[in-house]
Amino acid sequence: MEDAGYGMLDNLEHTGSRIPYLISHIPHLNLAPAIHFSLLIIHHQLLTPMLTIQLHHLIFFAHHGIHEEERLTANSFEVNLDVVYDEKKCKFNSIDDTIDYVALYGIVKKQMKIATPLMEKICKEIISKIKKQFPVVSEIEISIKKLNVPIENFHGSVGVSMKKKFE
Repeated sequence: MEDAGYGMLDNLEHTGSRIPYLISHIPHLNLAPAIHFSLLIIHHQLLTPMLTIQLHHLIFFAHHGIHEEERLTANSFEVNLDVVYDEKKCKFNSIDDTIDYVALYGIVKKQMKIATPLMEKICKEIISKIKKQFPVVSEIEISIKKLNVPIENFHGSVGVSMKKKFE
């Protein structure tokens, strides 16, 4: 017996995807139903066309930080945002059929104006507001970098990233 059927997969390199082969041979592999279901989900995700709206290198001057001097003097922050959704759910006949990047920018800009001690909290708030305004969103990834860090002899930036997937 060939490694529970996996040895035959090497002959399928030219097909581009081993998942349909695995799904069709699950009874021969004696895999649990949960694995069968997981493979079907993965196969569906690979075939679902997704679209990503990107807003990158957005620069804001804001009063975020845990130290008093950070809140008084402010700092420069860079925000990168990726918003993913299923393109099948949109017709693309007008801006109302898609996720408006101007509206996304407005959400980020508004949240960056609110003085907040932790960048993690800013990320969480932006993700929450985007999902509320655009329910079709399936995934959001955001990163925020503090560009002028108040650490002696420090050259570089510090930041946080947050990624949230929705069912």
